[in-house]
Amino acid sequence: MESAPAEAGAIGEEPGRASDPLAILDTASLNRVDKKGRLLTCRYDRLKELRRMVIVYGLPVEEPEEDVENALTLRGRVWKVLLGMDDDSAASVERKQEYKRTVAKGASSSDGEIRNDTFRTFRGDPSFARRVPEATLVRALNAFLHDHGMSCQDGRPDCDQPFRYFQGMNILCGIFLYVLPEDDAYLSLELFVTKHCPRYVAPQLAGVHVACGLVDRCLQTLDYKLYKHLLSRGITAKVYAYPIILSFFACIPPLSELLHIWDVVSQNLDFCADLPNPWIDFRSEFCV
Repeated sequence: MESAPAEAGAIGEEPGRASDPLAILDTASLNRVDKKGRLLTCRYDRLKELRRMVIVYGLPVEEPEEDVENALTLRGRVWKVLLGMDDDSAASVERKQEYKRTVAKGASSSDGEIRNDTFRTFRGDPSFARRVPEATLVRALNAFLHDHGMSCQDGRPDCDQPFRYFQGMNILCGIFLYVLPEDDAYLSLELFVTKHCPRYVAPQLAGVHVACGLVDRCLQTLDYKLYKHLLSRGITAKVYAYPIILSFFACIPPLSELLHIWDVVSQNLDFCADLPNPWIDFRSEFCV
């Protein structure tokens, strides 16, 4: 007896060809299957399969109508899901309203620093200039500093570790604005920074220094001879990899290639929370 044909766009059919990989999360579609033909019966399994699809097949090429200001791109929608954003929640709707109220406050105390960076964010990339006006970038960054300039999420008193603006935050914000409407981009940046890597914006950028140490440990394991050679000359990851780590690779053009890297970055920061204890320890050291 012949089996029924797979649903159009189903994972078992050809996941990389699906026009909308987020369809796998649609609970109304009951015959979604993984690469081995097993039914994906819960959202957790579907989310894991979405992550696999993004890595193995990549996201479809953007449509022309997505290459405009304030567009909600497929990539942006996928990132929101992978970061754990819930668009339908009352809290999310309220946060978008709060963002508008925060924007109305105008410039933050870091406005000067922000404007020193925003005009050169992905400068020379015509697509970025078309989709992300500098005024939008300035507005979102000032709002973040208004909301989080004197708060932290790791248990220490506010006075000990307030969030702060640093050179490179403009790039992180710019990437989200490139693929999402302004309010969605702001909420994504907020979640990315405050939940997944708060120490990246703490005084002295403590999380970045820890991450540099992790790069040194990885190099020591993967290529001990090179590690010893560099170390003998006083060269550590803080010398050659600091800007790359600080910006999550965003300091290296072109933007079109960076987006593919962030397809992976956006899911792994959250996915670590689902892994066994050794990986949770890894996440707590590197990301938080």
